[in-house]
Order: sequence, then C-alpha cells, then structure tokens
Amino acid sequence: MATEIDESKLPTPEEVFLELSIKNEVLGIVTIRPWYHLRRAKHFTALCLGTFGVSYVGSTFTHVMNKGRAREYLVGGGYLTPKRRSLSAQGMDKVQDGEFLEGQSHSSPKGESSLAQGMNKDHPGYFLEDGGNPTPEGLFLTYKDLMANLEWGDEASGEGREGVVIGAADVRKGLDPEKGTSGFAICTRDPGRVTFQCPFGEVKSGLDVVKKAVLHEPLTEVTITRCGAVTQD
Repeated sequence: MATEIDESKLPTPEEVFLELSIKNEVLGIVTIRPWYHLRRAKHFTALCLGTFGVSYVGSTFTHVMNKGRAREYLVGGGYLTPKRRSLSAQGMDKVQDGEFLEGQSHSSPKGESSLAQGMNKDHPGYFLEDGGNPTPEGLFLTYKDLMANLEWGDEASGEGREGVVIGAADVRKGLDPEKGTSGFAICTRDPGRVTFQCPFGEVKSGLDVVKKAVLHEPLTEVTITRCGAVTQD
C-alpha cells in the first residue's frame, strides 16, 4: 500500500527534466512543468528528484499508443528497485519529517551534473515488485505508486493537447491506474477533442526529442539516463 506523505514537505521545482538516451547516445533533454495542485504531479516530481530513494533513471519506455495517428502518446514511467526489499521505517520517517533521502545526483541540465544512480543503496525502494527479468545490477522494474490517493478521472480529468503529460499504466501488465501507478505518458500528436483521465503537466521544451523516441525501434532501447530539477541560471 502506498504511504501517506506530508505534501507540504515535498519539493516542487518549477520544472523538471528527463534526459532520454539510446544505448550510449543522448537523444536530448525534455523539460516538464508539473501542475502541483495534483498529487500525481508531486509523485512524478518525487521520482524525477529521487525523493523517496528511487527514481526514473534507468527506466525504459514500453509502448506507443495510436502511433502515427491523432492521440499518439509515448508510455513509460516505471522505476528500478530491488525485488522484495523495502524502505526502512526510519527512512520513511525521514521522508515524513521532510528530510529527503540523499545519494543520487539529480541536477539541472543547464549546469554540471553527473549520472544519477537510479536507486539509493541505503534506502533501496519501498515496494515489492512485478518480477520479470532483473537488470545486470539485480534490479526490477516496478510501477507501484509511492504516494496514496493519486488522482484518476472525475475532477482530475481534462482536455488533452500535444505536449501534455498524463497519468498512464501498461495495462498489459495488469496495472490499474485507478489504483495508482508511477506510469506516465507524453502526448505527441494533437488528440483533438479528447478528455484524458489525469493530465498533470506539460512539456516546456524537448517535445521533438519525445517524437524522435516514438520513432525508434525497438522502443525499449530508449532509456531515461538522467532526471531532476531544472535550476535557473
């Protein structure tokens, strides 16, 4: 079960970024402005910053919906965590007290930064996971939510447009976004008069990078190699 968090203590940078790469070649940087009136936006940012000891670093994208047509969007949003390991009670107390976990490099693409490690070895992840094949480092991909009561539908629904970031999940894995997941998708073509269940942010720059990712085969080679907060010069 996801944990109740004091939202007032979560970091809310104006913009966050994802660096997308294919094998050893950087495809580009995507900057995103989350809409923080939604818990799902704060959850997304926490995974960009490594707030809970895990992040989107090392995650790959799973599929493209409606490829080449209106309402096309790129789906991903899992994160890597050791199987059957959990964040210590002491670690979660620190999160609740506002002392966010250290140990990852999640810095701005505008300044110097090093690669994030994708996990915090002292606090290696809160949820059990989905199984599948581990990475060479022994990590598994999960979409489990790290905060309770993530919005879906009803008042959280909104009109879609190119560049909007929405809550999503790979239903082929049996993941139900209504019950909360870390999954997200980025709309890459004008969807027309379509309502999404939970749009929670928008791409501010780098949508062309996302469109390049959509065209790459196999898609699972597109990896998030850095993520974090965008800092102003």
